[in-house]
Amino acid sequence: MSEKNSVNPCPKKPRIVAFEVTRRCKMNCLHCRALAQSDFKDDLTTDQCKKIIKSVADYNKCVLIFTGGEPFERDDIFDLIDFANSCGLAVSLATCGYNFDAKKAQMLKQAGVITLSFSLDSDNAKEHDNFRQTAGAFEKTLAAIDIAKKAGLKFQINTTVTKLNADKLPQLAKLAENLGAYCFNPFMLVPAGRAQGLSDIALTSKEYEKVLKTVADLKSQGKIEVRFTCAPRFAPVYENLHPQSKKKAFGCLAATDFAFISHSGDVQTCGFLKISAGNLLQTPDFGKVWEKSEFLNAIRQKKFSGKLARHSLSSSVVLTKEDGGGGCGSCNYVDICGGCRARAFAKTGDYLASDPLCSYLSVIPAQAGIRAATVMERSSSVSTLIAAHVEQDKLPVVADVVNSLPGISHNYLRNHHYNLWFTLKASDFSQIDKTIDEFSKKFKTPFLSFPATKCHKLDSSAVKRHSPPQVFNALFCCRADEAAVKFLCGLPQVSHCLERKTLPHWPYNLYVMLHAQNPQQLKDIVENFVRKFNIEKFQTLPTVKSLKTF
Repeated sequence: MSEKNSVNPCPKKPRIVAFEVTRRCKMNCLHCRALAQSDFKDDLTTDQCKKIIKSVADYNKCVLIFTGGEPFERDDIFDLIDFANSCGLAVSLATCGYNFDAKKAQMLKQAGVITLSFSLDSDNAKEHDNFRQTAGAFEKTLAAIDIAKKAGLKFQINTTVTKLNADKLPQLAKLAENLGAYCFNPFMLVPAGRAQGLSDIALTSKEYEKVLKTVADLKSQGKIEVRFTCAPRFAPVYENLHPQSKKKAFGCLAATDFAFISHSGDVQTCGFLKISAGNLLQTPDFGKVWEKSEFLNAIRQKKFSGKLARHSLSSSVVLTKEDGGGGCGSCNYVDICGGCRARAFAKTGDYLASDPLCSYLSVIPAQAGIRAATVMERSSSVSTLIAAHVEQDKLPVVADVVNSLPGISHNYLRNHHYNLWFTLKASDFSQIDKTIDEFSKKFKTPFLSFPATKCHKLDSSAVKRHSPPQVFNALFCCRADEAAVKFLCGLPQVSHCLERKTLPHWPYNLYVMLHAQNPQQLKDIVENFVRKFNIEKFQTLPTVKSLKTF
């Protein structure tokens, strides 16, 4: 894993820059981050816009997205598009579609605009119009899409995800495909602009996790491209659910691949985080602002707090965020996710705080048996579950070497091809990778790592139940959905239930520790579960004995 806080003297140049050329718009959308209005009068002049465009082009020949408000509310929008093209920029445009026509479509085609984006927040006209607070918005958008398609313009469909449409994402993805879009791009609602007052329809962390998995499946199976914006946790979720996929999922691109320029010339990470890294009318050098901004560099260096506080409740241990910090600082996925800086700022006033929507390792259901030290170790270390196939005659030697490591807390012999299973803690994953590599070379057998991606149930007091022949238990691994997880966590015979990273030849995302009075009871539990939820892929690994516990 790369160093989180290493200073990059030459930041990566942005691939995409969005330029908010107006805040005028005739729609009154519930979630509008720009607070756009039809009579807005403080747009930049044509010359000011051109100076900003040239400043961007002088630094990097990237994609420039004209956005708003509604860009077509500017009489000079085609002049700005032509100028951007002349500067060597690839031009895209985001439109509401209400004043789009065949003439504009042909002009965009002739100007070489590479993509357009339209928004559909429901497959139902009334629901979409209500969200956009504009009568006829749905039909006008469909008409605009049809015009764009006939003109041969490439376009994507954007959808703002809320409680109102979270269960409709598969239908919306199919609608985007049927309309001829090259991409379906959901956006997670961010509490900025008018959306600050939409807490009643904003997703909870649990609902967010469910949607992440839904979109991951859509991306994996879809015929068109699927992205998920303002949902940085999507990257690790997709990677873990679909490890064999050649499609790429990204976390937050702010301050690295993406920049936003406001209607007043301020350089921002995105349109949802209204903190200026510098104003291009005052400092007409995009490169200087991009490279020298302490604000942008703090985000690039991922200087997120990692403090975790322990608060005991009757049935759980909650890891909360203190002093504006939190899980992002100590998360093993920080490099590919990064958390949402806009949500952190909206919630805490600190853009380096933890993403408040992310639930990864934030709440660990438990019994009172969890030791305080075990909880607090999470703030300064990482851990993984490791498996290996070790020949019987080598087991004593390998077990002794494994148990000699200070980071080994549990080590079990199981009745399976992969017969050695142990938990390894270290300061970071690079240290874990080093240990795995050393073991694999030393004992001439692969040691496989399965780091946890989510904890559903954890009862540490049940460790005493891991000692056959007094009791019978087994590690049960399967591929399962949320309903199956809920069922398993409700079983008194289940002490542990975690999601872990998958591997191409080991595609099981759920790891469950089962306890019973005899082998037949274990078998009955497994057979009932796989039958009830139509589980096709699973493995049962009975525990033979404990080689080390704490």
